[in-house]
Amino acid sequence: MLRNSNYADYGGKGVKNISPPGKEPQVIDVRSNPYIVDVCVYILPRVDTSLVTEATVRNQFAQASSKWGIDFVPTFHDLRTSNRAEDNIILDKDDLRESPPDRDNPEGGGATANLQRVFNDLRGRFGCPNNLAVYYVPNDEFPPTNDGFVAAGRTYYSGTSTADIVLTKKSYDPLYNLTPQQLAQNLRYDPASVPTHEFGHALFYSGSANRQDPEYNPNDPEQRSVKHNTLPDNVMNYKTGALYKYSLTARQIAAARNSPLVR
Repeated sequence: MLRNSNYADYGGKGVKNISPPGKEPQVIDVRSNPYIVDVCVYILPRVDTSLVTEATVRNQFAQASSKWGIDFVPTFHDLRTSNRAEDNIILDKDDLRESPPDRDNPEGGGATANLQRVFNDLRGRFGCPNNLAVYYVPNDEFPPTNDGFVAAGRTYYSGTSTADIVLTKKSYDPLYNLTPQQLAQNLRYDPASVPTHEFGHALFYSGSANRQDPEYNPNDPEQRSVKHNTLPDNVMNYKTGALYKYSLTARQIAAARNSPLVR
């Protein structure tokens, strides 16, 4: 049972609020079959084989599933094992920059033309029918945005119900960017935290540009400045890093399960 004392407006696939009006919401899952999202996983050449394997990706997805209550089921396409010239894809830092504002992305932040070509090419050549794809790339991190933020992963949307998630080394290397002091304290970055967060963006936004994290308040200047909710210890707070400390509200889970990506 999921509890959230702040909200009573739940909805979505198989989610029901059983509390009487004015009482603390108690949400039960009335759907008998599991919630499933099929994911095409592309591992680009030069991604470190010691950091990204089918086993490590499955483990990351399993941790994400435990947070969302949704099974993320991967189909793998590892381009590191290919000798074909067309699979030797190289993305430079300019390919990962945010695109300027346009009709489809009035605030900017969409995929560059070359990155979108990579999405289309891989989806087309490998016959990926899924609406969600994840790309592990060897690049260290995304270039800084105009406000100086450096992302480890990013979600792009095209069409009405298609999302592409790009994960850089900053997302999957547990030792990335740790200071000597942090290493001495045996601290580690949780590689599952970024895909778990990015899955949320994909689930909330797919199907409509107006769908977003129900805990995000665009009227809050702090949240609007970072384009994320700032709830303490929330998965969709962009400062997540140690996933075991973070949670989701019942309203977020209900919204995610109502995504067109879920079957």
